[in-house]
Amino acid sequence: MKDDTIIGVLFDLVNIAFLTQSPLPRWQHATQLMLEKGKGPAIENLRIIQILEADMNWLLRFLWGKKLDRHALNAGVYNEAQFASPGRLCQSAIVNKVLFFDLLRQTKQYGALVDNDATAAFDRVLPALCVVTCRQLGMPKSAQRFFFKILRQMTYSTTTAHGRSLATYSAIANPKVPGQGVMQGGGASLTNYKSQQLPVLKAYEHNCIPAVFRHASKMKEAFQRWVSGFSDDVSLFLNESGVQMYDEDTNLPMAQRVRNALQRNLEKYEEYFFTAGGALNIKKCFYYFVGFLWTGTEWRYRANAEMEVAPIQLTPTTLDHSGTPQQVQWCEANEAQRTLGSCIAPDGNFYRQLEVLHDKLTAWKQCLRNLNSSNLQAKWLSYQTVFMKKIMYPLIGHCCGYGDLQEIQKPVDRELLHLLGLNEHFPRAVLHAPLKYGGLGSVTIHGQHVIEKLILLVHHMRENGQIRETMLSSMGTTQLECGSGQPFFTLPADTWYQLVTSTWITHIWKECQPTGIDIKFHPEIFWVPKPVRENDVCIMDVVSTMYEGEQLRRINMCRIKLQVTFISDIAAVDGTRILLGYYDGKRHQESGRRSRLNWPPVGELPQSWWQLWREFLIRWCGSALRLQKPLGRWFANAEMLTQCCFFLHGRRLIMQHKEACFEFRPINSRARTRFEPRAYPFDEVHLLAEALVVDITYKHKCIYVIAQSAQLVMPDIGAQAPKSLEDLFCHLPPELQRTIGSVTWPDHHALIDIIQSVQEGTLIGVSDGSARIRDAKATHAWVIQAQNGSEIWGHGPVDGVTEARTIHHAELQGQTAILLMLSLIIQLAGINIGGKIATFCDNQAVVKKMQRDWSIWRYRNTKGADSDLQAQLRNVLAELKGAEFTYATEWVQGHQDEKGPAQSYPKQVALNIRMDDETKTAYNLPGQWITQQFIPVFKAEGCAVYIGGQKITSNLQLNLRERWHEDEAKAYLSRRHNFTPEMFETVSWQALRYSLTKLSPHRRATAVKAIHRHLPTQEKLFTQGRVTLSSLCPRCLAEEESNAHVFCCTHLASVTQRKADWRELWKSLHQHRTATVIEQTWRYYLQSLIAIPLGNSIIEGLPIAHGEVAVLLQQAVEEQSAIGWEKLLLGIGSTKWKMIQEVIDNGHPKPPQRSATAWMNAAMHQLLKFSLRCWKYRNECVHGSTRQEQKQIALTKVREQIKSIYADPPPLAPRFQSIYAIPLDHRLKMTLQTAEQWVSLIAHQARVTQHNFKILLSQHKPMHTHLRTMRKEARNQMKERRLPETPRKARSRAIQLANAKMREKLYCKPAKITKHKTRKKLPCKRHSKRHTGSTSDMPGPPMRRHPP
Repeated sequence: MKDDTIIGVLFDLVNIAFLTQSPLPRWQHATQLMLEKGKGPAIENLRIIQILEADMNWLLRFLWGKKLDRHALNAGVYNEAQFASPGRLCQSAIVNKVLFFDLLRQTKQYGALVDNDATAAFDRVLPALCVVTCRQLGMPKSAQRFFFKILRQMTYSTTTAHGRSLATYSAIANPKVPGQGVMQGGGASLTNYKSQQLPVLKAYEHNCIPAVFRHASKMKEAFQRWVSGFSDDVSLFLNESGVQMYDEDTNLPMAQRVRNALQRNLEKYEEYFFTAGGALNIKKCFYYFVGFLWTGTEWRYRANAEMEVAPIQLTPTTLDHSGTPQQVQWCEANEAQRTLGSCIAPDGNFYRQLEVLHDKLTAWKQCLRNLNSSNLQAKWLSYQTVFMKKIMYPLIGHCCGYGDLQEIQKPVDRELLHLLGLNEHFPRAVLHAPLKYGGLGSVTIHGQHVIEKLILLVHHMRENGQIRETMLSSMGTTQLECGSGQPFFTLPADTWYQLVTSTWITHIWKECQPTGIDIKFHPEIFWVPKPVRENDVCIMDVVSTMYEGEQLRRINMCRIKLQVTFISDIAAVDGTRILLGYYDGKRHQESGRRSRLNWPPVGELPQSWWQLWREFLIRWCGSALRLQKPLGRWFANAEMLTQCCFFLHGRRLIMQHKEACFEFRPINSRARTRFEPRAYPFDEVHLLAEALVVDITYKHKCIYVIAQSAQLVMPDIGAQAPKSLEDLFCHLPPELQRTIGSVTWPDHHALIDIIQSVQEGTLIGVSDGSARIRDAKATHAWVIQAQNGSEIWGHGPVDGVTEARTIHHAELQGQTAILLMLSLIIQLAGINIGGKIATFCDNQAVVKKMQRDWSIWRYRNTKGADSDLQAQLRNVLAELKGAEFTYATEWVQGHQDEKGPAQSYPKQVALNIRMDDETKTAYNLPGQWITQQFIPVFKAEGCAVYIGGQKITSNLQLNLRERWHEDEAKAYLSRRHNFTPEMFETVSWQALRYSLTKLSPHRRATAVKAIHRHLPTQEKLFTQGRVTLSSLCPRCLAEEESNAHVFCCTHLASVTQRKADWRELWKSLHQHRTATVIEQTWRYYLQSLIAIPLGNSIIEGLPIAHGEVAVLLQQAVEEQSAIGWEKLLLGIGSTKWKMIQEVIDNGHPKPPQRSATAWMNAAMHQLLKFSLRCWKYRNECVHGSTRQEQKQIALTKVREQIKSIYADPPPLAPRFQSIYAIPLDHRLKMTLQTAEQWVSLIAHQARVTQHNFKILLSQHKPMHTHLRTMRKEARNQMKERRLPETPRKARSRAIQLANAKMREKLYCKPAKITKHKTRKKLPCKRHSKRHTGSTSDMPGPPMRRHPP
């Protein structure tokens, strides 16, 4: 009560201060600090922040940073390009820039991005301007004046390491030049800065040229982008299409036009920014200006020197106009620059980013060295919460492969194993395996990198913002490059990825598909070209069955050059053959057609590529180019990808060009297919409907008609205009119809009453849900009732996988059905403004979600099994809000019919009881309303992730992490534990995951070692050579200590402890109401494994199970025997145990509150804890229970090792110090650390000595080799001692040598003498015959008998 009083007084003071616009005196003092920004301790690299009073700073944060910020966001005041808003991510701003570069790379346009750096952004904000801009956001006048007085009356001091300064200064020390700024570090700083930037961005968007992008389909509207920013980091966008749309100077080259537009845009932004009080730090600003050059086979980026334009210069705006021009840094396309904490480059290279990450890794490893070696928990926290965040954040904008990140992954794995207390040679498959397969769940950096990108993709596809539009445009161009009739996400990446331009999105496709992760889109969201005629097929779908590799890519480049997708694009209008123009590689104009798609440009291709294109057409259609299956009629309302522009009406040839039509006249009075090339205006547009569509060709300065066909169109059997509520329901997509369920429709008068109740605000809606886990079914029911009792109600199934069909999902689907049906009622009645409904639900979690309204919603934080329903609800509520429709959701207590008759309850309670009964009736609906596992993608979702054909609607990140290394984990389990594919289906992996999740990281590591038989038992250490005595158990000294021996050691104290742990195990299992038949079976089979004489148990005299339980019990025993009963002690049990427990629970008169799944999780967890306690007690016996005992035992062991070394010293090299240099008595007095270091040193010296000895042996030569070398040396010395030759003898000797060389040159080639490293060991021959000079003994070919 005392604390509440103090808080109440504090709020009263704050309220009075706001109402009177009078800040408290203690709020008018602040101190300034200078902190490092990660760029070094130099003073120009420090950041200045202000420290305010805690209560005032909380107040500023609450009112400006939270309330005003969210109000402005919901009201749509903020610029969508500003990502520093509630519910938005800084990573989205990075991805926005990356997608801009991707679109430039796909469309091969000139483009530019300017990254601006503001000088002291928050310290240059104009408080007087903030008063106006924050009022525009919705802040009350009194509150903003209160904040203005704080800024003007604030006095500042400075705090350093030496203390706080005595001198102060204030903002109004000089009234003529008052201080500016909004106190960086204050709770209201960011909101005030963003409000001041709003007029700057609006003025820039109104007066500057944007970047304009068009979707691959011209049916989609073009979109414009001016800026992208996060807080004070603002980037300017510009591209070639924007300059073509808005720039009027068409005489200059395009590169020069884009450069001039960029110069004007930057100058205007700098002026607007200066007007609002800001200033650009031009030395830190930089820009990219990129273009592309065709090399003959592919595109490449132009170097800056190849652009042939001058760099950008900017003159800073000043009050006295004294600014001097400064050149802005122009970066190359392959030069990555740091922006928003990530180093990105236009060409997508990530090498500089990897260097930065490697530096972070080195710094983290140094921090680990500085930590106490025994503080493993702190090291684990540093890895999980600090290091991985630093690594993953900047990677979001890159497209790194598995091999690219291996240089970082390998040292990270070693450090991670060390801080978990594991050997660095621990299997990496277990380290990265998911928890449910007995792994440690540490996903690789590459896996986490792709997962983060996929989650961000799904998030933005559901956010309906600018980034979604940019992503869809990039995906449309990629789909056009593929040329397939299927979404490219469903195509095999190893075949099709080479055909497309590498982008941020295609990297997700390339990396996810091999892991079995599928990404599916709603058909109305993801653009895919559709056939326009009967029997039409995609060209590349056919090519992919005939060619692969480089040939496939070359044919696809020819197709893109021709701008065709389907066979109908290159076939004659009569649909029987391929037009010769397309066979020869001529474009649409030669055949009288034009493409209606926005194709990426392609330069001139080599003739060998066109030869391959013609070879493909002949191989497919034959040398006559006849289609095997002629094309049929045109589809109505299909998107026309290639437009036929020529029509024939009688002897009049009509050409349709955009909005105008022209006529060509026959060449003479008899000609019907030959026309003059001169065009005349044509006004009789109504004749086009009766005309024939034709193909033409240009030949001999005339236009020839080469094919013609009637405009045969398939009739569109479309849905008629809805006339009733039932018609509107039938027009809904099938997935939304199943969401609503089977509906009982009201009559006309009841529907009028419901509509009137909507307008009056007296309408109520009640829903309920039900789930039967055993039957794998779930249902929901709902009702909408007017005040007079008129109603519409329905019930239906809850679809999805078994894990997703929860009671929460069923309850939320009922509320979704109410609002969906309400939207149909409003649409039928034409209610545009107003309306209200009150909905009721007996699930408090659902009520809280409905009350939150999803104003700020992130898909990555959605943990319930209902993300698809949440997306649909969010969309429906947004539509209702647009019509000023309101709703309120309240909780109603369920199952109140057990307390008394339903007539005595309020209306909502009675309806809830009734809906509870309807959910049970829904289980007996016809076959079309039976629960099914597959759920299609909702349009409100945009896209969804599927794993193994099942839609992931909850815990997306967890499911992706588990799937990423699932194949490696299963392969390891198959090798290590002989698991077959059938056995994987019988194990309750979810229970194992639950058991490992409940453990701390280091206990989890121990449990994983026990599961996979990697415990450092005496047998394992002896096999590895880490102990030299024996592999006997150090406790019982009777048997070898294997993993199984740990649980059945006959050591008396161990048996006693194991009995106590066994009793605790069954005590906990009894608390969870374990079935007696399960207890009896487990005791029988586990008794031999733990070697505990259990004696007579009460349950042994109970009758054997009968009926369904007996069948399940037999299956459970068989499955567990195949898995291994020793693995049951480690948490790996059969799924049949859960089924037995569920059957027994359902048959009990008082079933337990927990589910069978919860029992299985708890049982496996308790069994695993029992095994860990056994291992823990073994370590206490061997190594001691306290640190003092552990130290003493270790000291005793190392002293024994010292004594053995002195008793039998190893041979050491002479350069090492003798072991006996120090007496044994002195050695035994050393501390533990010194003694261990000395023993380790001796072991190392022994290994070095042995290694050097082996090298000496390898270098040893036999004795005869030494004698041969000595004879050679003696001969050389004898030659040196000989007297110098006379000139005559020297001349004759020289003549002899010259003659010998001449003979060799004329008669034979010199023999090649191969030098071997080692000679054969031949017996030494003192009197070997000299070479006689015969040709038969000489190596090489024989001599010529005659000169050439």
